[in-house]
Amino acid sequence: MRKPALLFVITLASLLVLPAAADSSVAGNGFFQVIVEDTAGADGLGAFSLRTGPNHPAGGGHDVLFSGASAQDAASSYLTVRSYTTGTDYVQTTRGAASAYLVAPLDALATMEPIGSTGFRTTYVLPGFGDAPDSLRIVSEIEAAGFTTIIQAWDFRPGENFVVQMQRAASEAERTVLVLTEDYLKSAFALAEWTAAFAQDPMGTGGRLVPVRVKACEPGGLLRAIVFIDLVGLDETTSRERLR
Repeated sequence: MRKPALLFVITLASLLVLPAAADSSVAGNGFFQVIVEDTAGADGLGAFSLRTGPNHPAGGGHDVLFSGASAQDAASSYLTVRSYTTGTDYVQTTRGAASAYLVAPLDALATMEPIGSTGFRTTYVLPGFGDAPDSLRIVSEIEAAGFTTIIQAWDFRPGENFVVQMQRAASEAERTVLVLTEDYLKSAFALAEWTAAFAQDPMGTGGRLVPVRVKACEPGGLLRAIVFIDLVGLDETTSRERLR
C-alpha cells in the first residue's frame, strides 16, 4: 500500500527586523536594498528585509516591509512550512516559536545563492514522508529590479522646464520605452522623444528604443520597421512575462 503523500501548508508571519550584521548579505540597486540572512543558526537562513537605497526619492535606509494592524512595525519575512503528515512546523528560526506541532528549523534544508548583484535566491527542499517519493521544493527569490525610471508624472516638478527635463531624460536613459497607442502616435512631443532615442541608435543594435503596444494602433514611418512588444489583449500576468 502506498504511503500518504506529504501535505504542507506555507504561511508568512513577521518578525521585528534586525539591522544588517556580519551574518547578513546586502544587495540591490540605487533605489532598493535587500538584506538576507546568509548564516545558518542565526535569524533564519533566507529571511529577508527591505529598505530604500541612496537614490530613492525618500532617501536611503528607510524600512519597506511592515507588519501589524497599523503597519507601524518594521518587519522581515518569516516562513513557516507545516507538514500535517509528520506533525512538524519547519520554521526559519525557533526563537520564540510557539506551536502545537513539533518545531524544526529550515536551515538544514536550505541553500542560498546570489542573483547577480541585485538579490538572492534561497531554496528549501523538504523530503517526503517515509519512502514516499513526494517532496516539496520552495524557491524564494528576492531581488531589486536593475532599472530606474524617469516618468513625467513622477519626476517632473511644478515650475521646471518640460523641454529641458525631456532633454535630460533622453540623454541619460539607457532605454526609451514607447507606450504605443493612437494618442501617443499623434503626440508631437512623443515624436520628438522617440526620434531623439532613435538618433542615438539608428541601427537598433543597442536596444535604446523599446516600443510596447498596449492598445490597438499601427505605427508608421520609421517606427514601422522597429519590432515592438505586443501586449494588446493580454492579461496582467502574461504581460509581465512578455516584458521580462
